Amino acid sequence: MTTEFVDVLFLTCLAWLFAHELDAIKQHEWRILPLTSWMRDDAGYVVFVLLHIPLMVVIILALPSQTFQVGMDMFLILHGGLHILFRNHPAYTFNNALSKMLIFGVIPLAILHLLLLLI
Repeated sequence: MTTEFVDVLFLTCLAWLFAHELDAIKQHEWRILPLTSWMRDDAGYVVFVLLHIPLMVVIILALPSQTFQVGMDMFLILHGGLHILFRNHPAYTFNNALSKMLIFGVIPLAILHLLLLLI
């Protein structure tokens, strides 16, 4: 595979994650996360959204790092497992087809990217 293909594949994985984060706002994910689940909805929403600003800056700055890319691939794979663990939480609402596709559909792409990086 070409380096360009591997780079585009990784960017696709990130775009997939970013789309999931947009859906996470609709699904009120702050109600599930230990850091924000205790907050009132209005405060949890604000904290959840604002914490994504430094998170996105770190991701953008780290893009060229192969170590970061491997870590992100592993996170995307484990992220699906976290959603499985939280699926019985009373506030969990990622039950529609789009949410499931955004959570689990990226896993094969992340595995492929990881394999291509490591071979």
